[in-house]
Amino acid sequence: MNEVPYRARMRTVPVIAVLLLSRLAAQETGVAAANLEEGRKLLERLVTAHGQLAQMTADYTQFRTTALTKKPLQSTGTLAFRRDPGCVVFRVATPKIAVIRLDNKVYEVWRPEQNRLERFVLASDEMPRLLFDALAPTTASLEQGFAIESCMPVDVAEGQPARRAIALVPTGAATKHVAQRITLTVELDVRLDTAKLCGFGYRDPRGDEVRIELTALTLHEKSDPARFALELPAGAKVTEQRVPPPEAKPAERPAPGKAPEPPKTEGAPPKRDVP
Repeated sequence: MNEVPYRARMRTVPVIAVLLLSRLAAQETGVAAANLEEGRKLLERLVTAHGQLAQMTADYTQFRTTALTKKPLQSTGTLAFRRDPGCVVFRVATPKIAVIRLDNKVYEVWRPEQNRLERFVLASDEMPRLLFDALAPTTASLEQGFAIESCMPVDVAEGQPARRAIALVPTGAATKHVAQRITLTVELDVRLDTAKLCGFGYRDPRGDEVRIELTALTLHEKSDPARFALELPAGAKVTEQRVPPPEAKPAERPAPGKAPEPPKTEGAPPKRDVP
């Protein structure tokens, strides 16, 4: 039996390795392309499902992961979103009662225990517009503002509908300073061939990861103005400051567990309060 010389065998090893790696790379490219296509189709279904949306309400649980805490900061409450004019209100139930309101011009935090409203006048609408486009996407806003980075399966309990986490990367130079990535968690209803938003999240420029899970989500064709108004009691203290553009250096974050001081000069809003 003729044996292939050792040197000849060794010369074939790199060739085989290259062929195997090329095949694996091609397979991975094919899988990635299929995942992106699935993400695109799910977003199309989400756009259709939210086509008549005027208002969205839900219960929420938020998890914020930062470099300053050993475990994620958690809060719960209810959320109300209005498409036009854009506005979102978080009524925080735990750990402390508060109301957080964001529209295209201002970001407000009402702290009833302190009878104080903190108002931050935004330098631009990039931050709210990014969030509003994620909660009520349209074909135009998705095509012009985002690129699909990935579409990955999400673990669910046995018997529950399949879910996917679609990672979107802002494509605008200004919006990249607001969020590095936005993730939409979408539930697929195979029977109805549609999709439902069941969570969203983002990574901010500081590297903080925010994840918000939605339950009891309801879509409304009409909005209720009362859900988006802040009624302040007599004697409420109101502080106001202007937020610098996203390109400016952000203010130092408060220490974990310490409430931010009332704003006195220009600076960014207290990031740990932002849903």
